[in-house]
Amino acid sequence: YLERGCFALAVEDFEKSIAIDKLFIPSHAQLALAYHKLKDIRREESILKQMLELFPTRSEPLNHYGEFYASQRNYERAIGMFERAHNMERRRPIPNIAALLNKGRALYYGKHDIVAAKECYSEAARANPRDVVPATAMYIELHLECSDFSAAMTSIEELVTATQTRNKSDLVTALMCEYALGFFQDFLIAYPDLPPEVEVFAHERFLTLTRKHLARLYPLIARGPIAELLISQV
Repeated sequence: YLERGCFALAVEDFEKSIAIDKLFIPSHAQLALAYHKLKDIRREESILKQMLELFPTRSEPLNHYGEFYASQRNYERAIGMFERAHNMERRRPIPNIAALLNKGRALYYGKHDIVAAKECYSEAARANPRDVVPATAMYIELHLECSDFSAAMTSIEELVTATQTRNKSDLVTALMCEYALGFFQDFLIAYPDLPPEVEVFAHERFLTLTRKHLARLYPLIARGPIAELLISQV
């Protein structure tokens, strides 16, 4: 129902799921997301507060609450929530890096702190060296936002190598990003005298397309409120 845009029906089913098992975190998180889609901010926040009470030792409620604050452009509180979530995950042998990646995004888009954002992505890659794909994808997004195409291509090449050990779908996604960037660079070389407004438009369209590809590589953070907010800013 969420994928089809039937958000009211999704709410009904997630509420039924919670009635059956109130300790199943995904149902709470998706219920909050459904209310977000319905633009019912009051109910969304109410669900998130309930999650904090029900799961005080889990990082997911803090991460989702951070996404909520980011969607309201309250980046200070968002970053605080992401930090608390990640501090919980640090104790685990293989931590969930979603909150750390979200913190990096919030630092860049909310505070324009490129250095701090990169530090988050680097830490995420070190936290789970067996799967650096999500952190590498975020690095690529950051490089492209800064129009650092050389660094972006280097990271994309690393992404292609990393996805070869995952699955065919992720490898295809990485290759599509590589081809898209190569095409965009060729476009800029072929038309060096474009009016500034046309070049900006082309850059924005390229970023939108590439973001959609990259989102497939970090599904843990690609569907929440923060992702919608950031994509809307392109």
